[in-house]
Amino acid sequence: MVAAALEHFGRLDCVFLNAGIEGDVGPFETRSDASWEKVFAVNVHGVRLGVEAAIPALRSAGGGSIVITSSVAGLRGSPGLSPYVSSKHAVVGMMRCLAVELGPECIRVNTLNPGPVDNRMMRSIEQQANPEHAEDVHKAFAARVPLGRYVTNEECAATAVFLFSDAASGCNGNTYLVDGGFCSQ
Repeated sequence: MVAAALEHFGRLDCVFLNAGIEGDVGPFETRSDASWEKVFAVNVHGVRLGVEAAIPALRSAGGGSIVITSSVAGLRGSPGLSPYVSSKHAVVGMMRCLAVELGPECIRVNTLNPGPVDNRMMRSIEQQANPEHAEDVHKAFAARVPLGRYVTNEECAATAVFLFSDAASGCNGNTYLVDGGFCSQ
């Protein structure tokens, strides 16, 4: 990813680490070691490896911005999603450490923390939570969002674009919610 960006653009100014998986949904005590390891391999170690690969290029460019997708699950708990929630808390902790370490080099690091997003991941969570009535799960989640709907991938991307821009030059070490007000309650 970094090599391709350097080859195409000649430098690297921003990195969006936006990969993640939800894993299996169910009670804490029923989550297997394999389930925990799979979620952490993608959601935590994937971010770590992406940051490690990007740091030299960002340093060479004289600074830049890293945005890591976490989740509202990285700020609060949620029943049945312990591996996912734990991984997203870990990502927020990693971001805070990186913001302090890399800030003096003009490399800003923040997390984007979406609430329920109208995409494949939420469909999977809804289906796993109640296979016979996934639509009821969707309605229950949407009812908890003051805007009355899930946010979109495009709304999340727009926030990431802002965090990469010069308009966000003072933004470092923070969590940015795109949740339709989900966490305000």
